[in-house]
Amino acid sequence: MTILHQLDELRTGLPGTEVVAYVDLGAGMVLGWSSAMVQPQEWLDELCVSANEILGGAGADTGEAIKLSATGAMVLLRAPDAPAEALCIVGAPDIDLDAARYKARTVLENVTE
Repeated sequence: MTILHQLDELRTGLPGTEVVAYVDLGAGMVLGWSSAMVQPQEWLDELCVSANEILGGAGADTGEAIKLSATGAMVLLRAPDAPAEALCIVGAPDIDLDAARYKARTVLENVTE
Protein backbone atom coordinates (compact mmCIF):
# COMPACT_ATOMS: atom_id res chain seq x y z
CA MET A 1 0.00 0.00 0.00
CA THR A 2 1.41 3.42 -0.93
CA ILE A 3 2.05 6.17 1.60
CA LEU A 4 -0.81 8.20 0.12
CA HIS A 5 -3.25 5.33 0.62
CA GLN A 6 -2.05 4.92 4.21
CA LEU A 7 -2.51 8.65 4.87
CA ASP A 8 -6.02 8.49 3.37
CA GLU A 9 -6.92 5.49 5.53
CA LEU A 10 -5.60 7.19 8.64
CA ARG A 11 -7.56 10.38 7.95
CA THR A 12 -10.84 8.66 7.10
CA GLY A 13 -10.49 6.12 9.92
CA LEU A 14 -10.00 8.69 12.67
CA PRO A 15 -13.10 10.82 13.34
CA GLY A 16 -12.42 14.54 13.48
CA THR A 17 -9.25 14.36 11.39
CA GLU A 18 -8.97 17.08 8.76
CA VAL A 19 -5.44 16.61 7.39
CA VAL A 20 -2.71 14.00 7.66
CA ALA A 21 0.71 14.92 6.27
CA TYR A 22 4.06 13.15 6.03
CA VAL A 23 6.81 15.76 6.22
CA ASP A 24 10.58 16.00 5.81
CA LEU A 25 11.71 18.25 8.66
CA GLY A 26 15.21 18.70 7.26
CA ALA A 27 14.07 19.77 3.80
CA GLY A 28 11.06 21.65 5.15
CA MET A 29 8.64 20.03 2.75
CA VAL A 30 5.50 17.94 2.75
CA LEU A 31 6.20 14.55 1.16
CA GLY A 32 2.57 13.45 1.01
CA TRP A 33 -0.77 14.46 2.45
CA SER A 34 -4.43 13.57 2.69
CA SER A 35 -7.24 16.05 3.19
CA ALA A 36 -10.97 16.08 2.56
CA MET A 37 -10.57 19.63 1.24
CA VAL A 38 -7.93 21.12 -1.03
CA GLN A 39 -5.24 22.82 1.03
CA PRO A 40 -3.21 25.66 -0.48
CA GLN A 41 0.53 25.09 -0.77
CA GLU A 42 1.15 27.94 1.66
CA TRP A 43 -0.91 26.14 4.31
CA LEU A 44 1.06 22.93 3.79
CA ASP A 45 4.32 24.88 3.98
CA GLU A 46 3.22 26.46 7.27
CA LEU A 47 2.27 23.02 8.62
CA CYS A 48 5.78 21.82 7.91
CA VAL A 49 7.30 24.90 9.58
CA SER A 50 5.08 24.35 12.65
CA ALA A 51 6.00 20.66 12.84
CA ASN A 52 9.68 21.54 12.60
CA GLU A 53 9.41 24.15 15.37
CA ILE A 54 7.34 21.95 17.68
CA LEU A 55 9.51 18.85 17.26
CA GLY A 56 12.71 20.89 17.48
CA GLY A 57 14.04 20.31 13.97
CA ALA A 58 15.43 17.35 12.08
CA GLY A 59 18.19 16.55 14.58
CA ALA A 60 16.26 16.94 17.84
CA ASP A 61 15.31 14.15 20.22
CA THR A 62 11.62 15.01 20.58
CA GLY A 63 9.74 11.96 19.31
CA GLU A 64 6.20 13.21 19.56
CA ALA A 65 4.19 16.25 20.53
CA ILE A 66 0.59 17.35 20.82
CA LYS A 67 -0.53 20.94 20.32
CA LEU A 68 -4.05 21.77 21.50
CA SER A 69 -6.10 24.92 21.06
CA ALA A 70 -9.76 25.88 21.31
CA THR A 71 -10.14 25.39 17.56
CA GLY A 72 -8.10 22.28 16.88
CA ALA A 73 -5.45 19.72 17.69
CA MET A 74 -2.17 18.76 16.07
CA VAL A 75 -0.51 15.41 16.76
CA LEU A 76 3.10 15.06 15.61
CA LEU A 77 5.20 11.89 15.60
CA ARG A 78 8.73 11.58 14.35
CA ALA A 79 9.51 8.52 12.20
CA PRO A 80 11.51 6.05 14.33
CA ASP A 81 13.90 4.97 11.57
CA ALA A 82 14.01 8.30 9.72
CA PRO A 83 14.23 11.02 12.41
CA ALA A 84 14.12 13.84 9.86
CA GLU A 85 10.62 12.73 8.86
CA ALA A 86 7.37 13.06 10.80
CA LEU A 87 3.66 12.44 10.55
CA CYS A 88 1.31 15.34 11.31
CA ILE A 89 -2.36 14.89 12.13
CA VAL A 90 -4.52 18.01 12.22
CA GLY A 91 -8.06 17.74 13.50
CA ALA A 92 -10.86 18.89 15.73
CA PRO A 93 -10.09 19.79 19.35
CA ASP A 94 -11.91 16.66 20.54
CA ILE A 95 -9.98 14.21 18.34
CA ASP A 96 -9.11 10.95 20.08
CA LEU A 97 -5.45 11.67 20.87
CA ASP A 98 -4.59 8.13 21.95
CA ALA A 99 -6.08 6.65 18.78
CA ALA A 100 -4.30 9.28 16.67
CA ARG A 101 -0.94 8.44 18.24
CA TYR A 102 -1.49 4.69 17.87
CA LYS A 103 -2.60 4.89 14.24
CA ALA A 104 0.19 7.31 13.37
CA ARG A 105 2.79 4.94 14.82
CA THR A 106 1.37 2.11 12.73
CA VAL A 107 1.65 4.19 9.54
CA LEU A 108 5.20 5.27 10.41
CA GLU A 109 6.25 1.67 10.99
CA ASN A 110 4.94 0.73 7.54
CA VAL A 111 6.48 3.74 5.79
CA THR A 112 9.97 3.36 7.22
CA GLU A 113 10.27 -0.43 6.78
